[in-house]
Amino acid sequence: NPVMAGPFDLANCLLGTTRLMEWVYTEPATVHTLQEKTTEVIIEMYRALKDAAGGTLHAAHFGSLANAFDLASECRSLVSAEMFEEFDAPYLRRIGQALGPYGIHSCGSWERTIPCSLRDPNLKGMNGQIRENDLRELCSLANGRVLLSIGPSIHLDERYTWPDRT
Repeated sequence: NPVMAGPFDLANCLLGTTRLMEWVYTEPATVHTLQEKTTEVIIEMYRALKDAAGGTLHAAHFGSLANAFDLASECRSLVSAEMFEEFDAPYLRRIGQALGPYGIHSCGSWERTIPCSLRDPNLKGMNGQIRENDLRELCSLANGRVLLSIGPSIHLDERYTWPDRT
């Protein structure tokens, strides 16, 4: 199945980063309304995909996650832990509650969002490639409770990514 953008990332695509970040401060209710609507659309799209696939989904970034799906949560690297907890995490949790296990792909830094993310029982994996992540810190924060998939990228210059899977 495809990797679909999560609700906050869809808001970023629809509004643009500058406007989304401004609205987080000046129009938070509007951002939440948008999140509510895009969350329902994502849930219905994945239900339709699951039905079309005969009832089984396969997470694109995680061969080891059985009957799971992927979401992109790229904007988590742009916001504080508090903003992530208010504007992204609750909607990702709602999607997981509706659809079951999932993995997140995010090219940015994860450290500040892992504690909140781990409170989502349906989040089973996090995938990314950027060297912004402190691997020792990620492993310590995850403490074996979520699969970390970190490796090279076919889309980014290797100076920005991890060169191998060691």
